[in-house]
Amino acid sequence: DLDNYIIELKTKKQFKPDAIIVDYLGIMRPINIDTKGSYERGKEVCENLRWLSFKHNCPVISGSQARRSAYGEERVGMDDVADSLGISMTADLIIGITNPPSFQGLSQLRFEIIKSRLSEKGESFIIPIDRDKLKLLVDECNPKNDDTQIHLDALKNLQERKRKLKDSEEDSKEEKDKGIEVDSEDDDTAS
Repeated sequence: DLDNYIIELKTKKQFKPDAIIVDYLGIMRPINIDTKGSYERGKEVCENLRWLSFKHNCPVISGSQARRSAYGEERVGMDDVADSLGISMTADLIIGITNPPSFQGLSQLRFEIIKSRLSEKGESFIIPIDRDKLKLLVDECNPKNDDTQIHLDALKNLQERKRKLKDSEEDSKEEKDKGIEVDSEDDDTAS
């Protein structure tokens, strides 16, 4: 299981991941094998991965395909995520990567915020791509001229908030282990 593998990496090799990349969310098995339908299965896998993200204080990144009906469309939405609407409902951030018909012949992709708990949805930015090498040319994208920098900053802020939360939880645990009670209203005040 993924959680035990990460714990083993931390203890045996002193390795802490900066991010966990899951390829491919749709084929993962939920912890609760009794889950019946595809909605429940997708939702539970996402909830398991979200828990893993908080436990290890690092983002989990995965991909999902769009439904067939979304192919050839200019934009995709939350209901276009294939496999399970439960994925869309559970995810903190969904970025649609599209190559719409209006981009025909251009070496670029549109990245659009479909869902975000950190910023406005609907914002989009264009990133050039080298199709021969299947490489995003992020260095050629000027973040000061589009919304790219805003989203990069938002992701950094989320990671920093998660780190501070984990640090304060560890401090509280250490204080409780030492027999010091922590006031639930203000973690800085010991009673």
